[in-house]
Amino acid sequence: MKSLKYFLSAIIVTTVVLAYTWQQIELVKVSYEIKNLREQAVTLLDQNRFLRYNVANLRSPERLARYVACQNPNLTEPVKLWEIKQVKPVKVTSQIIEKSPLLSFFIPTAEASASAAAFSLR
Repeated sequence: MKSLKYFLSAIIVTTVVLAYTWQQIELVKVSYEIKNLREQAVTLLDQNRFLRYNVANLRSPERLARYVACQNPNLTEPVKLWEIKQVKPVKVTSQIIEKSPLLSFFIPTAEASASAAAFSLR
């Protein structure tokens, strides 16, 4: 009977030790997997940044102009057909606004009114 007790307790202890060992091994496996996934995420983010830079560079007007200039060296700049001149702005005086009812309708004027109650001291 005594040997049966020792045998059963040895089996229980062995089972607990094996379960603990299995748990620790699985923990290490999962931690390695997490580490690999983080490294993969960093690599993918770097690759994404690099590809976005390349797309922006390829779409840039300066690069396209250099490319076209290299492909067709005989091209020249276009001749200006029209020229836009900037004129000085005209000052609108208040007399013009007051005389014209149409302009005074579209341009708001500020009117202030004060009541005696607003300035009373309590």
